[in-house]
Amino acid sequence: MMHTILRSSLVPIIFLICLTMPSKSSAEGSPVVSWRKEGHHNHLHKILFDASGTRLYTAAHDRLINVWNVSDGRLIYTINRIAPEEGDSGIISMTLTGDSSRLGASAFNFFKVFFLNENRQTRIDTDQGWIYSLSFSPEGNIIVSGGEDGTVKIYNGFNLQLVRSFQAHHDRVDALAFSPDNRYLATVGDENIAIWRRGDWKLMKRLTGHGDDVVSVAFSGNGQYLASGSADNTIKIWNTSNWSLKQTLHGHNYKIEALAFNPTSTRLASCDGPGNTIRLWRVEDGAMLKVFDGPRVEETRTIAYSPQGLFSWGGDQQLVNVGRLGVP
Repeated sequence: MMHTILRSSLVPIIFLICLTMPSKSSAEGSPVVSWRKEGHHNHLHKILFDASGTRLYTAAHDRLINVWNVSDGRLIYTINRIAPEEGDSGIISMTLTGDSSRLGASAFNFFKVFFLNENRQTRIDTDQGWIYSLSFSPEGNIIVSGGEDGTVKIYNGFNLQLVRSFQAHHDRVDALAFSPDNRYLATVGDENIAIWRRGDWKLMKRLTGHGDDVVSVAFSGNGQYLASGSADNTIKIWNTSNWSLKQTLHGHNYKIEALAFNPTSTRLASCDGPGNTIRLWRVEDGAMLKVFDGPRVEETRTIAYSPQGLFSWGGDQQLVNVGRLGVP
């Protein structure tokens, strides 16, 4: 009888201990994974959703571009190797037109444009060294390459004739992005972000303040903000109305490899490669909402949001991931 009484009396105590014991911080966790697939033989450099959000394009150092069905992770097809000879360079950057009719992929000293509806491709030799950044303009009329030599080259997006070339940075152009309204091109290199006016390509502004090389850049979908990520481990968010600094975000322990705004422009995701985290920030006040860590996000180097809010990430693990960050 005494034994029974002792066991009964312990129940509320044990329950109370369970309630009061500290749990893992709500600021940490892993993304909610819808699917995770193999499909590359080397680390991923770029992930892109198409405008409909139904297909995902992934490019890696194995020179392959895979096209995936977003809903179930089925591999639809693989685009031919960008470099035909063994030992040639892998794919560093990738871009897709809004109508998904043309896809560009860059490597060492050249890029290719695949005309997906015509089953043909064109190679453009640029003499820029590694082409770290490649982007179609929002309407697809031009394609821009940013090189290891600090130059930016602008090509007609259809016949791929060179339109303009200029020195944008002293060091390599790590990333570039068009504003959603097609008025500006942002390029990053050295410790600054250069803002160029579309059309005459006049330098409008150099945004300074980072303490080391700027390596990533992204415009918000509503066009109100520009985010820059640096090797100084910080992110800066700029107001595009006057190019003033809105806020500086601290928390990463390694350079910011990639940035992506969510479809409503209210959240910003960032990854730091060897830092082994993906972080989610509230754009309004710069609050860090969540830190995603653990084996699923180790050495993430490329991230993207779909128009529906799905999130994809990949990197040195050679795996393609699609899911949700799980934070409103």
